[in-house]
Amino acid sequence: MNIQEFFESKFEKHEIPKSDENWLVGSIEEFDFTSINNFGRVVIHNGKVYITYSISILDAYLGAILSDSIKTSLNFNSNKQFLIGIESKVNVCNTFGGGYVHTKIPDSKIFSHRDTDSRPIAIKCSFSNENLSLLLEECVVYLNEFTRFSYSIGFKVNYDPQKFKAYLFVFERMVDPDEKRIKLMNFSIHKNMFRIYGNYPQVELDKFQEAFNQNDMSEFNVKICFKKEIDENNVSEKVEFLLDRSRIDPDVKGDVKVEISTHDLIHIFNLWKKKFIKIEE
Repeated sequence: MNIQEFFESKFEKHEIPKSDENWLVGSIEEFDFTSINNFGRVVIHNGKVYITYSISILDAYLGAILSDSIKTSLNFNSNKQFLIGIESKVNVCNTFGGGYVHTKIPDSKIFSHRDTDSRPIAIKCSFSNENLSLLLEECVVYLNEFTRFSYSIGFKVNYDPQKFKAYLFVFERMVDPDEKRIKLMNFSIHKNMFRIYGNYPQVELDKFQEAFNQNDMSEFNVKICFKKEIDENNVSEKVEFLLDRSRIDPDVKGDVKVEISTHDLIHIFNLWKKKFIKIEE
């Protein structure tokens, strides 16, 4: 089955589910592997395929404010130009989900133009059809030895009509990229082989959230640099976090301060509220 055609058919018929549960669409054997790589909006975990593509104003706004804030901060007093890529494909290997490999498209990718030494930043946001556990897994996958990202940043707003709750977190890699493994992964995907066999455990998704709740993701080889839970009580408080510039650009030392303004946070809250007021009507 072609997964992109599957998604488009569901979209045209208004059959895309809307909930805070993950959208599990089948097993890897049910879908054409080339279509998975072309679509780029899925997670393959323990042989199961999840679509993690939600089309909404809120999703788009989450990604836009994060990307713009990070890009602006990196370009301040910098000799290099950092850009935002919104259709930037990257190959990944799920080392905690059975070693499955495929091509993904993060919501955005912050990267330095014409600078191969710099390590980009992956941003992934979620509203409907992807719970926090699956988003955490996605952000972990961007930082293992099969990729070259420096940080992955997740922003999750719960799809809950009764209560506003959001999570913003920043992960930093704890293992260096392995060029031999990256080459093997790229070769496997090129040859339409969807799995690298080895010592890659099949961890249940809820284990990611358990580790996150305990403020220790080291068993998944990532460091939590920042995390914040946002609700109606603190949504008017601006958010600030620091990134180590040398992790992104090895030629430059110091920290980069990223800020999400009160105005942007309140707008996120209002978009959530507008969505569910509309549903209730």
